[in-house]
Amino acid sequence: MTCSPLRIYNFGVMTWKDDNTGHLYRNQEGNWAVRFEAEHFKNQRGAASDRPYNFIYLPSVQPIITDWIEKYRPQF
Repeated sequence: MTCSPLRIYNFGVMTWKDDNTGHLYRNQEGNWAVRFEAEHFKNQRGAASDRPYNFIYLPSVQPIITDWIEKYRPQF
């Protein structure tokens, strides 16, 4: 959570979908990334207005996300 400057709200509404259409997704290189449109931000008319937020997680976080999606998320 600390490598991405999202607010608690963004983490609360974040989605992941098998078809890669959620906020959390795998990009073409197979890396986990997160994307949000400007309207999901408090400052949607300011700094967030010119482009969607798209962040590729650091390599050290990639296996943790994979473990969560594949091993732990199905239990919830």
